[in-house]
Amino acid sequence: MEELVDSREAAGFLRVNVKTLQRLARSGQVRGIKIGKLWRFSKGDLVLGQASSRPFTTKPLKKTPRPKAG
Repeated sequence: MEELVDSREAAGFLRVNVKTLQRLARSGQVRGIKIGKLWRFSKGDLVLGQASSRPFTTKPLKKTPRPKAG
């Protein structure tokens, strides 16, 4: 069984904000498991994600159409 780390430690390893890491995990861009309200991440998965040729990317926010004035 692999060692699991919390959001703070995983975010430090990936050099991203904790909230960014949790958003990436919710969207499936970073593998993680949610236990209750807490996220846990496998050290092995984090290392593999860092070493992959296609690291995670953030998705652009969807823009909502503005109502036309007139």
